[in-house]
Formats: sequence, C-alpha cells, structure tokens
Amino acid sequence: MRYHFRDFVYYEIDSLRLAASCANLFFVSVPMVLRLLNTFSR
Repeated sequence: MRYHFRDFVYYEIDSLRLAASCANLFFVSVPMVLRLLNTFSR
C-alpha cells in the first residue's frame, strides 16, 4: 500500500512540475506575443 501511495505522490509531483513548466512557458510567451503585436500595430 505504501509503495503505491509513493508512486501516486511521485506522479502528482511530476504532473505539478509539468503544469508549472507549461505555465512558465505561457507567462514567458504572452508578453513576447503582446510585444510583437504592438510592433506590428504601429
């Protein structure tokens, strides 16, 4: 039981890390896209 619980915890940590990296990419790419749109609108 403890082994399966540990696997579940590791899986949760991996999914959280993946979500954090996706959010990091999102927050990095959005200002770049907005900056590109600003340069194109002028």
